[in-house]
Amino acid sequence: MQMIIYLFSIWANGESKYGDVVPAGVLYMPSGEKYINANRNIDNENLKNENNKNNKLKGFVLSDSVIIESMEEGKKKIFIPASLDKENKPTGNVLTIGQIGVLKEKIDSILKEMAEELLKGNINAYPVKGKDYEHTCEYCDYKDVCNIEEYDKRKEIKDRDFTEISTTMLCKDGEENG
Repeated sequence: MQMIIYLFSIWANGESKYGDVVPAGVLYMPSGEKYINANRNIDNENLKNENNKNNKLKGFVLSDSVIIESMEEGKKKIFIPASLDKENKPTGNVLTIGQIGVLKEKIDSILKEMAEELLKGNINAYPVKGKDYEHTCEYCDYKDVCNIEEYDKRKEIKDRDFTEISTTMLCKDGEENG
């Protein structure tokens, strides 16, 4: 969420420095080594294709064909999670400017709620669990302070695709926004 907050800060406050600001999206590459499970005799072209799959960026892009083409040339995109169909219409992890606005409102609401809870003194430990989160407490700088036990409540982090996440985040008053 950190990169999205930065994007929204520039969108809201960047006009004096950058002129008219329109968010083009947020893209990131998860850290950590990715291994390719391949046959020892794999040819260079297939090795390159497998490596490219591991380097696909996560995130979303503004649903604008000019922006998508500017981010990566060609119809078939290797690294960004969006592309253009036969009619040159954006597909993949794309959001309209209206949807990005709704996302901003939702994140602003979450941040406000978090700030209010902090002001009340509510700073309860609530670590995460799920795939890739088995050892979060082992490496936490605050583990000695929070005294969380194995059986204590944890926030479940599930693997979800862009469509599921965007549909959930973009619901406003029970309706999906387009």
